[in-house]
Amino acid sequence: MIGTDPARRRFGRGLFTELAVLVWAIGVAALILHAGHYLFFVADDALISLRYAERLLGGHGLTWTDGPPVEGYSNLLWILLCAALGAIGIDLIDAARVLGLAGAAAALGAIVYAYRPQSWRGLAPPLVGVLVLALSGPIAVWSIGGLEQPLVAALWAWSVALILEGLDDSPPRPRRVLLPAVLLALLVLTRPDAPVLVAALAAAHLLAHRTTRQAWISSAVLAFLPFLAWLGQLGFRLVYYDDWLPNTARVKVAVTASRWRLGMQYAAQMWPNYTAVLALALGGAGAVCFNRRPRRLLILGLPLIAWVVYVVAIGGDIFPAQRQMIPALIMLAFLAAELGTWIGRGSRLRLAAGTLTMAVGLGLYLDGQLKDGENIRAVTERWEWDGKEIGEMLSAAFGDRQPLLAADSAGCLPYFSKLPAIDMLGLNDRHIARRDTRAFGKGYPGHERGDGKYVLDRKPDLVIFDSPHGRVDPNRPPNFPGGREMVKDKRFARFYRRAIFETPDPRRVRSWIYVRAEDGKLGVERTDDAVRVPGYLVSSSPESVVRLDKKGQAVMIVTPGRPALLDRLRLPAGEWRVEVATSSGSGRLVVREADSQAVLLEAEGQGRFVLTPGTEKAVSLEIETVGENPVEVLEIVFKRP
Repeated sequence: MIGTDPARRRFGRGLFTELAVLVWAIGVAALILHAGHYLFFVADDALISLRYAERLLGGHGLTWTDGPPVEGYSNLLWILLCAALGAIGIDLIDAARVLGLAGAAAALGAIVYAYRPQSWRGLAPPLVGVLVLALSGPIAVWSIGGLEQPLVAALWAWSVALILEGLDDSPPRPRRVLLPAVLLALLVLTRPDAPVLVAALAAAHLLAHRTTRQAWISSAVLAFLPFLAWLGQLGFRLVYYDDWLPNTARVKVAVTASRWRLGMQYAAQMWPNYTAVLALALGGAGAVCFNRRPRRLLILGLPLIAWVVYVVAIGGDIFPAQRQMIPALIMLAFLAAELGTWIGRGSRLRLAAGTLTMAVGLGLYLDGQLKDGENIRAVTERWEWDGKEIGEMLSAAFGDRQPLLAADSAGCLPYFSKLPAIDMLGLNDRHIARRDTRAFGKGYPGHERGDGKYVLDRKPDLVIFDSPHGRVDPNRPPNFPGGREMVKDKRFARFYRRAIFETPDPRRVRSWIYVRAEDGKLGVERTDDAVRVPGYLVSSSPESVVRLDKKGQAVMIVTPGRPALLDRLRLPAGEWRVEVATSSGSGRLVVREADSQAVLLEAEGQGRFVLTPGTEKAVSLEIETVGENPVEVLEIVFKRP
């Protein structure tokens, strides 16, 4: 036990005893089984981070897309570690999950180290601590969710464990806090809000040692290295990104009453399913007080309170499984282990009754975690993988032309498509992140910024509103401010056509995508004597879908009884020859003057028509099948004879 034997205070002594390894192995096994329940979850923001790692490996620097670099991440060290594994050939999603499981396992190791057993009776403290973490939904979900929380858990847990180990030093020795200070510095490089934890732990360390001169010195050493890490990253940010704040802070952070209400709701929704572990932690706090060890309560309690207040102040989080509460869960696990310590030092009756109580508490805790709606979201949320299907389809169809993609789902769609992109919510866009909107600070963090005019000014070739599935109902406005502004702009209706893209078997996913029909990389091509219309623009009919043909080309699928329609194509007056190019099948076409609906041509495959002299005319082109076989429309070509 920490502090019971000076010979065992040195780092590592007793950590790898058979009993310690047994406890750690039990915890890791429970963690892996629990994490397997959420195996298919990956966060969209994790794919934002992995896009930075991928572009770093590709020689594009720490950037999300081409153009001026923007710091749209809040986990620098995590990105660098993922990139390091990617550099040796590991898939980046697999790399994030390997790091996640390793980080969570390391956090369990910190509990074992802090309460390492020297006998069978001493198994209770580390075992209850590691099981509190292993059975926690946030730990299990985020060990495979792709974001940095497991690394945060590992660095924070080991920092706390090492500080607890030195509590019995009197006066405190500055060299004993060097290793925790290094870990806290790494924590600052992992999360920009880590200084909250550093400040709370340094203050608790100072108060625990009664603010003596030696306590001031050791607490200053504890905080100094993290401060240097923060200062170094600030310098890098100023030089590389030309900004004082990370872009994520500009998009998410607001000090408003609405944020406090959201934060209170976030905490209130969480704690009912954590009643059992709260009871164990409160029991541990009571045991610490009973044993008259207030120093330990300061170290474990002050950062816990500070972090919960901080999470409430920022409005909580939008992701499943309360990832922001993981540092608090670490402290609850330590407190639960303190209860195990008190039980293990008592009589056989206390040991038996306490062990049964802890076992029941852990069982109730696991039951609550499996029923927690926020954890269940991680089981049911699959739209990021739908984004994978859509992104890879766009990459196959258009990757050689590198069209500009504008999307609200800034993780999965850009990551899997590999296309240059605009983040319409501003997380990875300097301009949008700085634009004030009336909604900012009143809604969900990270989803309140937008600028429809700015996005349209950049002429994106593809626009996907809301989720990777797009804006399914054209009569419903987009969910977010920028999208709502875009559809109200007259330029949007003029330049963009809506197409339904459908991925191939075995997993068919549909996405309602707006394609820039004129003046773009994917739209109508005009020369003096020809107008070429890609098949995927013949999409005014809601029954027509775009798929990839055998050559990987995007084609419009026209099925029997469900014609496709190209509406209001502008053509100069004169005589025109029109031909439908297909990948398979034969199509019958009908050309009408759009305003009068007068039929100009009815033919199979190709034909001629005349637009009366005058200004440009708008025509509509309808394509239907000939026979019972579908038609794959690759292109419609209008030529002057």
